[in-house]
Amino acid sequence: MALVAAYPVPLRMVRGHMHWMVGDWVAEHTDLRHNINRLPPTVQLFCQMVDGLRARVAASSRDYPILNLRTAELATADREEAKRAAIEEKEREADALDRLERNGCRVAGGCAEEDELVIVWSDGLVFI
Repeated sequence: MALVAAYPVPLRMVRGHMHWMVGDWVAEHTDLRHNINRLPPTVQLFCQMVDGLRARVAASSRDYPILNLRTAELATADREEAKRAAIEEKEREADALDRLERNGCRVAGGCAEEDELVIVWSDGLVFI
């Protein structure tokens, strides 16, 4: 900001650079973003915004912003998580069926009306 004070430039460019440099942080601190966007641009305003943001970052003891997701973004994330969970469950079931077939799962009886599922476990127990 000292360079802006020393070398006058159009303040719309300063505003654009502010958003580019600290955009993720002002997405978290929306009141600062509102001030940058709505108040008449002055070098003093931008200096106050930078100082205020530095104070908030120091108080948060983080060096990264936490983004606030919109409702639509949250719904999309929930759908993706549900889809991922469904795929994992399908794969788990397919794996379990493969293991059953490899390890002695067979159909007892010779007739279709009398078919029963028989699982032969390695310890010799048979479940009918």
